[in-house]
Amino acid sequence: MAHPVPHNAGSPVFDTTGQRDPFGYWHDTICNNFTSLSPERQGEGAFFGTIATTQTMGDSTMSAIRSHAQIVRRTPKDISCSPSDTVFVNFQLAGSSTVAQRGIEARVPAGSVVLLDARRPFAMKFNRPFQQACLHLPTRAITAQGQHCADVLGRVLPSGSEKSPALLREMHAMLAGQATADTVRSIVSLLLAGIAETGPSRLADQHLKLIRAFVSRNASDPDLSPQIVADHFRISVRHLHKLFARSDQSFGQYLLAQRLQAAGHLVRTSSIPIAQISASTGFRNQSHFSRAFHARYGTTARQLRHRCKL
Repeated sequence: MAHPVPHNAGSPVFDTTGQRDPFGYWHDTICNNFTSLSPERQGEGAFFGTIATTQTMGDSTMSAIRSHAQIVRRTPKDISCSPSDTVFVNFQLAGSSTVAQRGIEARVPAGSVVLLDARRPFAMKFNRPFQQACLHLPTRAITAQGQHCADVLGRVLPSGSEKSPALLREMHAMLAGQATADTVRSIVSLLLAGIAETGPSRLADQHLKLIRAFVSRNASDPDLSPQIVADHFRISVRHLHKLFARSDQSFGQYLLAQRLQAAGHLVRTSSIPIAQISASTGFRNQSHFSRAFHARYGTTARQLRHRCKL
């Protein structure tokens, strides 16, 4: 069960109740008083939302949010119109969300915490009413502790983390307007320590899994290249190759294997001409297809088809 969010009685509260256009008011409130975002309604019926800025400590601000279902995006246009050198630390107090940034998607159940970089596009999807506390944190609060912001993007600290009880105590103190000068530093330290416990390899493995799925879906495109894939996930080509280096196949080997797997299936199960199969599975050159197919299956495509018909 969700607990009421404590807040400082003197803090400003933005409430859609009584507004002629509740969602329009919600959109304008977010953009004019917080970081520029692009919310989108989900579902029909009346819309409700409140945001209360509960406490400001230096350059860090904690807000309490309750709202109906929606998708909240920070688009390239938002970033251009309202640059913000901050990290969003979102405490999911009730309901759940799905967040996506730099091709990484993660589910955030109630009791969990997730970090998003406001300098890069992201999306948060809430399918049902939710309750959240959001700490706007300058990126230097992360980097000052020797951590690159890119290493914590989309990282979810689950409710079962050893650091969660202390982290929630600090968060509730800030929501209640009772934080001290050390509260923000303590929150950052607890977050980074908790994220370190989850193991950095898990994020890399998840990222590689997403990239492989994308390559597999698009392997028939003869123009698919490391640069195209890296651009899609907003990473460098060098980082893309480093992710594949974690596995037993390079990018090129994995792409070739996906094309040959699709070609082998068509050779066995269809009557499509071999040359057409070669082209439709991403091979530009028939001789390259023939050599690669023979190396993979130990026979030519025509011989394999003939054996499958016997």
